[in-house]
Order: sequence, then C-alpha cells, then structure tokens
Amino acid sequence: MGKRVGVGIIGTGIQGQVHANWSANLREAALVAVCDVMESRAKELSSKYQCDFYTDYHQMLERKDIDAVIVVTPPATHARVAIDVMKAGKHVAVEKPLCASLEEANEMISVSKKIGVLDCYFENLCYAPAYSTAKKIISDGGIGDVFFVRCGENDGKGLRRYSDGTEIVWNKEGNAEKHGILHEGGCHPIMYCRYVYDRAPVKKVYAEIRNHARFQGAEDAAFLTITFAGGQVAWVDASIYALGTFDDRAEIYGTKGTILADLYGIHMNRGIKVYSQDGFDASIGSSRYPNGFGYFGRQQNWSHPIPDEEYSLGYFHEQKSFLNSVLKGTRPDVNFDDGKATLEVILAAYKSRDTGSVVTLPL
Repeated sequence: MGKRVGVGIIGTGIQGQVHANWSANLREAALVAVCDVMESRAKELSSKYQCDFYTDYHQMLERKDIDAVIVVTPPATHARVAIDVMKAGKHVAVEKPLCASLEEANEMISVSKKIGVLDCYFENLCYAPAYSTAKKIISDGGIGDVFFVRCGENDGKGLRRYSDGTEIVWNKEGNAEKHGILHEGGCHPIMYCRYVYDRAPVKKVYAEIRNHARFQGAEDAAFLTITFAGGQVAWVDASIYALGTFDDRAEIYGTKGTILADLYGIHMNRGIKVYSQDGFDASIGSSRYPNGFGYFGRQQNWSHPIPDEEYSLGYFHEQKSFLNSVLKGTRPDVNFDDGKATLEVILAAYKSRDTGSVVTLPL
C-alpha cells in the first residue's frame, strides 16, 4: 500500500462520525485520532475505529503522524480551531458553514497561504454523484449555456422539531447571533449554484426570510434570488417544511437542454420506498436523513431508504478528493475561497431581509 494521510478529527457529533467512518475505511487515509470535549463520545468513537482519542485538540495537534485534520466543531469555533490546526502545520478541511464572518474567512485564507498548508471546504453537493454528473454534462456543453438554476434543500423536521437543529453563531464582538436554515442547509444549494456557474461572482442577492417557529430568532425558511456577473440567475430555497422527507433537488436550464437532479430520489423512480406502521431501525438504509424521527428514533410511515447513502450524498467522494489533494500537494477544488463566497451570499441575504432591498456584492 502506498503512502496514506494520517487524519485527525476534531468534533465527534453526527457529521464527525461520518468523516471518521471514511477516514477509517478509505485506503488513502489512516485515522490516527479523534477529539471531542465530551470524553465519553470521543472514547466511544476511538474504540470503534481503534484509534487514539483526546479531549484537548491542542494535544492532538502535537502528533507528528497526523498530516491533515477535519474540523467538525460547532460553527462558532470553526475559525479558531482551523487556524490552530494550520499553525500546527496540518492541512485542514472544515465542515459547513466555513465560519461566522467574512473577517474570519479572510484570516483563515491568509493563514493557509502564509503557512503553506492546504485548505478544504467540505461541501458534499459538489461531490454527490447525481450533482457532479450534472456538472460534467454542463461542462461538456450538453445543455448549452446555463442561464437559470433552481436548487433547494428542505428538511423534514417540521416546526415542532426545528429547535433541535438551530445553530448559534457568535460574532467578533462576542454577541450571539441566531441563525437557522440558511447556515444549516441553505449553504448547500448556494454553493452548488456557484459551482454550476463556474464560480462566477455574485452581483446581487434578494431574500425573503421567514421565522414561523419563532425559536430564538432563527429563520426556518429562506428564498433567495441570486444574480451572477454574467447575468445568470439562481433561485435557492431552504426550509424545514418538507414533512415526510428530506428533499434535495436541482433544476438546471440551458439554451440547449435541461437537467433535473433529485438527490434522494423522492420525485423520481430510483431506490426504494417503504411504508412501515411500526417503524424500523433508523440505521437501515437512509440512516442520517430518514422520514419521521431519523436518528432520534425509528422510521415510521413512508420513508425512502438509500442503500448506498453515503456514496450517493457525496461524503465518500468529498473526503477522497481531499485526501488525494494532500497526497498530491495540490489545493482542493472546493476550498476556503468557496466557503467565504457562500458565507457572503448568506450574509447578503440577511442584509436583504433587514432592508427589504436587493443587496449588491461584494459586501
């Protein structure tokens, strides 16, 4: 076996466990250690994959056998943790959202360039086979010039369960800012639209944002119109109202064709569809985004298990791409610049909400 990338993971929540699984199983990686402030959680994961565990990531960063670190901590800590990782001489991949402010994003980009480590922004939609295949068809000229993209990610939690997913982001003044679906799910379609348009600069953003749940001031629905430098348009929608399923789709319209991509196959004939009155183990099939209670309990009523879920959702391809970038010494295709640009659109959407007007970028 050739050289492998020694990987450390900071944060062992749901997404951290996904990345630990691939780090332990991809031939390009060797999972060296995991870290979490909750010792029991870190210890349990280290036992599962036979690696070391830490509760202080600074101690983990002292290890010479760790080449790259995946940061999966709460969003408010992303910048601080990622900068510490880079200053320790490690390559770094950061889960979405990249950070809490454009100032933090600029600092992260500056540090990565100064130290000379590789920076990766984990955005699975760019690697999900259905979506990446669509992009390849577009790049090959299959549908002509793309002029309109509609992409949405709608969660199935419903109003009653939304509070479980609300994220709190702290600004540089130390004030807590409540953010919801835009940071949690809306970042995915925003980045994918940029990806389809070859990262053309965003010129204008107009947003309608709602907070029906009235929970801590966080939005639970957002609808954006994004205009790019070349005049192309994207509509992005994100909400928690898709009860009965997790819905992730893209419609891409070009001058010579159309592409419809349905990540979960909810509206197309793919995969399997199950109705269970009594429910079944959520780890079977679509374990992360199932109908009903998801990882909180058993799947009941109609659900759409995805037999090869982690491959279909892009996490396998996402992490494999990062590892190969480290092995080759080339900058990841989706990097901190993308994380910053996505965050800028989100912040422009909030400004549009507050002013009721179209917001011009750059901010």
